[in-house]
Amino acid sequence: MLLGTRGDIGVFYLAKVAYPEKFKDIDPVEIHREYFENWLRVDYQGIFLYPHTWK
Repeated sequence: MLLGTRGDIGVFYLAKVAYPEKFKDIDPVEIHREYFENWLRVDYQGIFLYPHTWK
């Protein structure tokens, strides 16, 4: 994901996994969902990172 067309979204996932305490106010899943639904106009579905180590 970091090297693909959604690299900007992947950075949020990587930051959250590497430093969950520093980025506790960021929800990469919600950012990704917003990208799908508001920009691409498609339903957000699928698993893009498993497990969510910050939950």
